[in-house]
Amino acid sequence: FSETFTFNIKGAIKQQPTVTFYGRIDSPVIQITKKLISFGEVSCGFLYSDTFTIENKSDIPFDFSLRLNQNTTFSPREFNIIPAVGSVQKFSSQTVTVEFIPISVQKYDVRLIVSIDKVDDLFTKIKVTGKSISPTVSVVENTVKFESVYINHPYKKTFSFIDNTNLPVKYEL
Repeated sequence: FSETFTFNIKGAIKQQPTVTFYGRIDSPVIQITKKLISFGEVSCGFLYSDTFTIENKSDIPFDFSLRLNQNTTFSPREFNIIPAVGSVQKFSSQTVTVEFIPISVQKYDVRLIVSIDKVDDLFTKIKVTGKSISPTVSVVENTVKFESVYINHPYKKTFSFIDNTNLPVKYEL
């Protein structure tokens, strides 16, 4: 910027004094520690989380807001951003947690939008990916034998499931 001010001095006949102010307006120096959050292969209905850091490398604080791009491939309740809004003080940082609970079997490919208030509504985008699956489960023995039983008498037998993946599984009987 460059701005010149002229001062009118009452009664002055000669040139009026002037002052010019000039400089450059800088935005904060901001660094985001991740460009990609990959949850990999995950199970439906379980909580997964990952973090990244917003770093302020300048001597002025700034406010930020985070949101996921709006599309129809996911439900907003599947993701939680903590904190979704906040401030980063000068020469400081803020850790952000992205929580993910997939509710359907599908591939996820969304963008986390980072906005810096009064600077940039779209400072950057962080790609968020994952693939939600239903793990393959089998039963050790398909038949549970009780032999002879009597009515109104409790009996107890056990059987086992085998999870053929490294992912957690939910089941109901």
